[in-house]
Amino acid sequence: MQKPLSGTKIALLFYFVLSFYYFGVVLMMYYFWASNLHTVHEHFSEYVGAFNYAMNFKLLMPAILLIVSSFALLRFAKNLFPTGIIWASIVLVVISVATTFFVVLPALHDFASKGFDAGTLDSLKKTSMLFQIIPAGLACLPALGLMNIYFEDTKPFARWVFILFFSTAFYSVGTDAIEAGNYPLWKIVGEHDWLVYRKESGVQFSTFILIYLLPGFLSILWILIMLRWRPKGIHIGWVLLHLAAWIWIAFTTATYFVPKVQIPLDSAYSEQLITNIIKYNPIRKIPGLLSNAIAAWMFLKVKTPNFLKNNL
Repeated sequence: MQKPLSGTKIALLFYFVLSFYYFGVVLMMYYFWASNLHTVHEHFSEYVGAFNYAMNFKLLMPAILLIVSSFALLRFAKNLFPTGIIWASIVLVVISVATTFFVVLPALHDFASKGFDAGTLDSLKKTSMLFQIIPAGLACLPALGLMNIYFEDTKPFARWVFILFFSTAFYSVGTDAIEAGNYPLWKIVGEHDWLVYRKESGVQFSTFILIYLLPGFLSILWILIMLRWRPKGIHIGWVLLHLAAWIWIAFTTATYFVPKVQIPLDSAYSEQLITNIIKYNPIRKIPGLLSNAIAAWMFLKVKTPNFLKNNL
């Protein structure tokens, strides 16, 4: 009995993590990478080529795993949840991932080999929004619905606090994969294009707050609420450890990365500052990985719902 129960929980964990992560990645790509692609001229092919290589790990492999995890629901959870919700998730994921593989990634490889073309980028962004980003966002709704069903034995307030915490945490892992993944690319941009490149990024600051910063801060809010209200099975020690990791990340960001690196880079290109942000980013990255592992562990430690026990 214990083995299939563990298999079901792990299958659900992978599906939920990848659903929110994937949406974070594609949304961040659309708004904060493609939108300032036209500002890079001197080393354009090298810049796009380096980005494409990074996407093999940050987008391509997770997209494949998302497809696998979505279909895995039919194996592990078809008797636990409404089949219609599972198939809705599968269809939306397939549409988005197919667009990633057969439209977005080939277009990015063409940019690397043929150079920038404004018309191609505009067409790509329209296709991406309609068939990659919107389906990925809509696919998160069945995921939220399945989490709500899965945690039905938890009181509604504590249940939704945890669901919102979990979803924003792993969505933020996806957005951070693009934001922090840009640091090595900054060296390739070079001094000639830097100020325009940086200015174009800054114009979208309100969108940056909405898409990147706000979900990250909300995950901190949810974890604070979980100090008092959380599902059974989650020990307060894990909540405190997760909170400590985020406090450290916020502290180092506010005291070093923003004032000592990000703000000076708004005024002038500095290869040394870019080297520093890459070198010292593990100060934030390692606690971030710890907090992600804790969030996943919390999911596995939530008290097993009675309906799940009864259906295995």
